[in-house]
Amino acid sequence: MTVEQPSTLASTVITQLGSDIDGEATNDQSGQSVAISADGTRVAIGAYTNQVSGSYSGHVRVYSWNGSSWTQTGLDLDSRATREQFGWSVAISADGNRVAVGVPGTNGNGVPGQVRVYTWNGSSWAQTGSDIS
Repeated sequence: MTVEQPSTLASTVITQLGSDIDGEATNDQSGQSVAISADGTRVAIGAYTNQVSGSYSGHVRVYSWNGSSWTQTGLDLDSRATREQFGWSVAISADGNRVAVGVPGTNGNGVPGQVRVYTWNGSSWAQTGSDIS
């Protein structure tokens, strides 16, 4: 019987894939939440204090690896109201075509906390179903 030693962290080389992916604005907390597809070619990045719809409204951007760089896939997924903190958490499906976004703030109707799910249709992101409260 042969037993192989797993490589140790000290002997593992970790190499960055592409350039840094910067947030849209200073202090938008881009990268506070990150999720990556199973094959590592699509990443969702939350920026929960981005001010797209007012203070602490938030947004999520999805990027795809094209073999040499990260390019944004579709438009930003944006908050609908101030203080939603849209993008506080993100999850992505194994194939990278579905993104779930945590929205812990109040949506303006007094309902605290929601999840919104979006599906990539080949050209844009579309919300799948209703908000989940």
